[in-house]
Amino acid sequence: MAKPAPAERDILGDALSAEVEGEVLRGMLKVLDLERLESNLYRGDHGLGTHVFGGESLGQGLVSAAHTVGEGYHLHSMHGYFLRLGDHTRPVVFDVDRIRNGRSFITRRVKAIQQGEAILNLACSFHIDEPGLEHADTPPDVPRPETLPRYPSEAMLREAESRGELGYLYRFEAFDTRHVKSWQTEAGNWCGAHWVRVNEALPDNRALHAILLAYLSDMEFLDLIMEEDIRDTPGYGGGFGDPDVERQWYSLDHSLWFHRPFRVDEWLLFEKESVSAQGARGLVRGRFFNRDGVLVASAVQECLTRQLQPQPSTPSTPSTLQSTEEN
Repeated sequence: MAKPAPAERDILGDALSAEVEGEVLRGMLKVLDLERLESNLYRGDHGLGTHVFGGESLGQGLVSAAHTVGEGYHLHSMHGYFLRLGDHTRPVVFDVDRIRNGRSFITRRVKAIQQGEAILNLACSFHIDEPGLEHADTPPDVPRPETLPRYPSEAMLREAESRGELGYLYRFEAFDTRHVKSWQTEAGNWCGAHWVRVNEALPDNRALHAILLAYLSDMEFLDLIMEEDIRDTPGYGGGFGDPDVERQWYSLDHSLWFHRPFRVDEWLLFEKESVSAQGARGLVRGRFFNRDGVLVASAVQECLTRQLQPQPSTPSTPSTLQSTEEN
């Protein structure tokens, strides 16, 4: 006899009733609070940005899946494909497929839909807590967060405002982010790391902390590939490289594995390594460590790294980071 499907449960109730002062974080939690249309169907709106952020779609997809999973099951992995660029002026519908309800594992597939077309295909799995073998990687030796400046700086915000890019940087208002200077491995791969935490204390809600980690894990993967690819090109100075070259950079797919419980309102070290770039695609793998050096999650993302035909650069038509065209 098939195991009955678990009843739908409230995922974010305690977080939404908590006193959260920051406008961006409060708005982020509200965006993650999906409207239930009917069994397995949910609808979500967007945040303050001017495009549909991949981390937001991942977070909403995980919320919709978690609503259909019983108590005692915790997210342990997710794999998402970004299929189309979403429209931030329209809501997104999330269709949850309850693939399997097992005794130890529950599996869900989520399709995010806008105007009848899928913009995200997400698979995720939930697992009960079990005893087992224990070992893990160790973190890199990097400065502690208190010794590092906050990102973005006021100068970066002014520069972004002049380029019309504050629609991306607004997300950092919800997080305290401290960047570590990038370095190279013996093999020549570029590595980067930053400390990050949510600005305010959050409820002791394990699902919420996992969902917010998925949200912030989609930030700054592209930067590391870009740094490796164009650091030595003419005109590079922390911008987008050669001003006569137009590029398309955006996420293609994103995977996460959750190893141990953690809190996103406490410092996490996100360490990344750019391991490959080829065929207009780049691959970055990452690891999250808590302040005590314990590995809590791993991530991998593949990004589009397409270089378009060189275009003449004029004062009236500056080169921009191309992230809004179909692939």
